[in-house]
Amino acid sequence: MARICLVYLLCTCTCTDGENSRPWADLEPLGAAWEAFASGAGAEAARVRKSAARRLDRVRCSAAPLDVAVVGGSMTYGVLCNEKAAAGGAGLDCPWPLRVARRAATAARNGTQRVVVHNLAISATCTGCVTAQIVPRLATLAPNASVVLFDYGINDEDAHKAVYHQGNFRDLRGAATEVFIREILSMDRPPVIVVIEGRAPVGAHRAVATGYDLDVISYNDAIRALPVTASYSQRIRWTNTKMMSHPPATVHTALGDLIYAILSTRPGDCDEISAAPPPVPKLLFPADQRAMFPTCGMPLAFLTSAPPGTTPAGAEAMLGAPAAVGASWRFTAADAGDRADKFGWLGVKGKEGTSSADRISFRLEFSGLGFLAFEFLRLRSYAWDGRVSIIIDGKRPLLDLGSHWEDQSSQRVTNYLALGTPKNINVGHGRSKKLTNRHYVPGFRAGFHNVTFVLKGPPSSRFKLYTLLTC
Repeated sequence: MARICLVYLLCTCTCTDGENSRPWADLEPLGAAWEAFASGAGAEAARVRKSAARRLDRVRCSAAPLDVAVVGGSMTYGVLCNEKAAAGGAGLDCPWPLRVARRAATAARNGTQRVVVHNLAISATCTGCVTAQIVPRLATLAPNASVVLFDYGINDEDAHKAVYHQGNFRDLRGAATEVFIREILSMDRPPVIVVIEGRAPVGAHRAVATGYDLDVISYNDAIRALPVTASYSQRIRWTNTKMMSHPPATVHTALGDLIYAILSTRPGDCDEISAAPPPVPKLLFPADQRAMFPTCGMPLAFLTSAPPGTTPAGAEAMLGAPAAVGASWRFTAADAGDRADKFGWLGVKGKEGTSSADRISFRLEFSGLGFLAFEFLRLRSYAWDGRVSIIIDGKRPLLDLGSHWEDQSSQRVTNYLALGTPKNINVGHGRSKKLTNRHYVPGFRAGFHNVTFVLKGPPSSRFKLYTLLTC
């Protein structure tokens, strides 16, 4: 089956603006005039960059339906979507992957299916936050994906996140994007990557798209091409303000229509398009910048927080389970309004003297390097001041970690440890002097090891764990 990776760069933060939490009342269908524009002039205007190697057109020529996995943040997942739109009770759909899926389902009923959709978006993430887990996540949760839609444009629109200004570097968004894209292109069956720009372009994303000859689909360019007389134009404009990180259902519907129109249409000159994918291009960013974003294309262990019942057949075993769970820990999304993208292992600190209840342990396979990546939640918006100590094989605590930070958004953060080497895996963090690895465990060997998280802090403080990965 042909593979595409549509890189859709999405909103990731949980915004706290009062205006952004208001319900969206506009649920009137956009009408036939919009449908005609989206499937014709709008779709063409949205394709602001066409790959010279015709990467996207090559997979559009495939006779098999395009298997689409969507990765992104809270906007893509559907945070603040109108409930009626999300439930299909109106003429609009929200989020936009749902719009693509419903249009594809309609086509399937008519015997003309061209697209299958899996929405793997999760809230509170960014391009540089997930480089180590993107390949195993796709391989586990969407093993037959031929398309991945990826857009971190809102959370990557500036470099304020700590992951983008490590050491002496002040803006690592370009290096993070290249690592992310290159990891996907290095898969056994490398997908075609299409960068989809939502509210506004991100310079780092566009630079990598140009360097790697990727297709770019722009929502704003399509909307700018609207006829001046279009009665629906104001309803689908994505206002460039902070309060529009999560746009209304009209924008989701319009964006989904444009993407579906492009994916579902076969080019008229398929016989002239080369079937051979082009080679991976030369690297764009220096090694010391790219080294800030570890990767793991072939994990030894991958435990992730997919909601129960959402994984493909046979994948459940790959997701794993804790070796021991104290009473203070549970696998839940109840602390986040039961949102499926918020499933994870939640620890709530018990009373003093209940240390056994405050522990959760995982038995994981490691290489000699001892590479461990773990993803957890940080936020400021409520009493989330939990801490954990991380212990390897029951020995002294290796690391103390807090879940509270001063940023105004919630954020899924990934930490990387190399337990089996005294050398720092980040090549000196941009400094001329190489740093030693303070998390080195002398005598560490390849094989299975116990990794334990112990809750610290005052009673009722919380810590949430999403993903564990070893290489």
